[in-house]
Formats: sequence, C-alpha cells, structure tokens
Amino acid sequence: MPGTFHGINIASSALRAFQRAMETTGHNLANVNTRGYSRQRVDNVAFEPMALWSGRMFSLGTGVQIESITRAREMFLENRFQGASGDVNRYNTYAQGLQQLESVYREPDAGISSAMNQMFDAFSGLASNPNDPTARTTVRNSASLFAQRVRTAYSDMTEMHDQVTLGITETFRQINQMGEQIATLNEQIRAATVGGGSPNDLLDQRDLLIRDLSQLSNVRTSTQPDGTTNVFISNFPLVTSDHFRSFPTTYDAATMTVADGSTTYPVRGGVLMGQMQTLNRIAKSQAELDTLANTMRSQFNVLHHTGMDAAGNAGGDFFNDGQTGAINFDLDAAISSDPSKIFAGTTGYDGDGGLALAMSQLRAQKLTDLGDRTFSDFYSASVSGLANDIGQAKAQTETFGSILDQISAQADSISGVSIDEEMADLMRYQRSYQAAARVLTILDQTTEDIINMMAR
Repeated sequence: MPGTFHGINIASSALRAFQRAMETTGHNLANVNTRGYSRQRVDNVAFEPMALWSGRMFSLGTGVQIESITRAREMFLENRFQGASGDVNRYNTYAQGLQQLESVYREPDAGISSAMNQMFDAFSGLASNPNDPTARTTVRNSASLFAQRVRTAYSDMTEMHDQVTLGITETFRQINQMGEQIATLNEQIRAATVGGGSPNDLLDQRDLLIRDLSQLSNVRTSTQPDGTTNVFISNFPLVTSDHFRSFPTTYDAATMTVADGSTTYPVRGGVLMGQMQTLNRIAKSQAELDTLANTMRSQFNVLHHTGMDAAGNAGGDFFNDGQTGAINFDLDAAISSDPSKIFAGTTGYDGDGGLALAMSQLRAQKLTDLGDRTFSDFYSASVSGLANDIGQAKAQTETFGSILDQISAQADSISGVSIDEEMADLMRYQRSYQAAARVLTILDQTTEDIINMMAR
C-alpha cells in the first residue's frame, strides 16, 4: 500500500536521475576535444512497481533509477581501426625512409651519374691527346670525384642505417611503455568492474593506448569477462590480464622477425615493420654500390695493367685493389699522387691513346657482373628502382589512409561528442528536471494540506 510520501519519493528519484544525466552531459561537453574520449550516456530504468489492491490488483509505479552510465563505442570498428592504422603507419614510415634514402644519391646534379660521365669523358679526352699532362690530370680528378661520391653515398647510407636502428630501439621502448600502462589500467578496470562499476574513462584511456600501440606494430586484442583486455603483437602476449611481458628487442630485419630466445615472432605491420623494410632497402642499395665499385675496380684495373709507357714500364692498378666494395673505393695511391702514372697506350709510342680509348669505351660495354648492363644502366636501374618503391609506398599509404579515414569517421559518428546533440540533451534534461521539481512542489503542498487538515 503506497504511503503518503509515495509521490514525493517518485519525484525525488526523477530529480536524482535527471541531475545525473545533466552531469554526464556536462562531462561529455567538457571532453569534446579530449583525444580518445567516448561519448557517455545515462541509461535509466523504472523501479520495480508496487502491487496495489483497489477492487482488483494493480501495479503502481515507484519511480526511476539509473541502470548504467555507458560509453558509446563500437568494438568492431576499433578492431578495424587497429588493422588499418598499422598498415598506414607501416607504409608511411617506409615511404619516408625511402625518400631519405633517395636524397643520399643527390641526383641529378651532384650525384654519382654525372661524375661517372665526367670520368668517361675525361678518358675520351686523353685518348685524343695522349701526350697532354693536363688530360691526365683531368682523368685523375674526375675519377677521384667519382670514387668520392660513391664513398659518400655509401657512408650516408650507413649513417641512415644507424639512425633507423636507433628508431627501432625507440619503437621497442614505446611498445613496452604502452604495454606496462595497459596492464596497469587493466588492474584498475578489473577492480572497478568487480565492484559493479563502469569505469568508462579508464576504458577510454586503455583503448587510446591500444590505438597508439597499433600504430607501432600489428596488434590483436581479446576482452575478458573481468573487463581486462589481453594484447598480442604477432602472437606475442604483451599483456595478459594485469601482467605485462617485455616485448623482445632481438630482431632480424631481413626476415622482419623478433625473437625472445626460444620463439620467433613475425612483424606484420606498423612503424616497426616500416623501419625494418627501410633497413632492408638500405642494405640493398649498399649492395648495389658495392657491385658498382667492385666491377669498376676489376674492369679498369685489368685494362690499365695492359698499359706501357715510353720506358717500357707496365701499368698498375687504376683503382685501389681488392673487392672491398664502396666503403673505401678510391684511386690507386700511385695515380692519386701522380697523374703521370695514368697510361694512355699499350705500346709506349708517343701518340698511342688506344688504352685510354678502350677505357672510355667501357661506358657502353655490357658486363655480366652488372646483369648484362652498362655501368650507367646498372646505376640508373638502382636509382629508378628506388623511385618506383617510393611511388608504391606512397600509393599504399594513400590507400590505407583513405580506409582509416572512413573507419575513423564511422567511429566518430558513434563515439564522438557533438556539441549540438549534447546541448539539445542538456535542455531536455533541464526541462525534465524542472518538471520533476514542479511535481515535487505540488506533492509537497498537497502533503502539507493533508497534514493541516488532520491537525484540525
């Protein structure tokens, strides 16, 4: 049987519910620009009705209570976002690395190609004027410039390799830092969930960390009944419940894997994969420079050994000996210090420029060591191949970027805070609160009248 104050209790429950709704709306508005914040809403439910007998049985309402305060979040979109984010950051990191690598070549004006052409032109000039000391000096200077540019490009690639390696170390640090933070949040979320709460803001913080983590590598998650989320990177259990396991820092860029000593885990996305791809591309470019330098050594030195001067002395090495690649590629020390050691002919007679002509003709010779290509074609293929890789990486970045934008727009339409909608809700809750307050005032006045009547 309802008491005298039953109506007051109903109005009071409405005031409390609408007040919490206005506070939640205010919380949404306060976080309209908070990164990773999900819009929250109050879900109300009617109190269990009261049985009332009045000639027959009725159910009398007893007011309203807050069932939950939930956040608007679509986890399917979150999973799609994680995958797309990993792809975008992978290709974007790779594209940026390739562009930096391309700048190392300094083409077309200050690169290897122009120096190579100058060297071959200098040999042609010596073939036309074999007795001209200036022509020999020109050959020495142009060949020295060519070798210097090859060494510089290789050295710059090595420096870039070291920078990318440091970047990978930093990526590992960030992964482990985020993993620790997710484990801590899991512990807090579980404690709140077990107590019957809904820690929406903590859930947002955890989801934001997982989003950021998905930019660094390929992430997979699974949510547990206690509210915690397990996080895996390539099947490596980074976070299980509130336990964090340090991500392996031993890696093989060639196979794009990390290893913890007993198990190898493939890296399939994110900044980490882009960095490893960049290391592989740097190694490929350095290997191509090594091939160019070593083939130059062998071809020029073999020819120069056939030379003879007027005194009957045989020619020596033109470039420094040994198949040591581009790292120390240079002229032979004797030629570098004395251009007269450059031989132009093979007979020792004045006016014999046959050797210089043969060396100039190496420009057009296709060589097996270069894949049946000339020196120029081999080097051009290396540079153009890099340009093609840049174009493909940029195209993939744009493609996955468009997908990520679509997913973000869909997620924002669900989770994002709209000022217009929140203001409309705020006005609705305010009017509802005012109506409940008016009901309470009327019921209070009615109760007061009843008490006064009974006191007479």
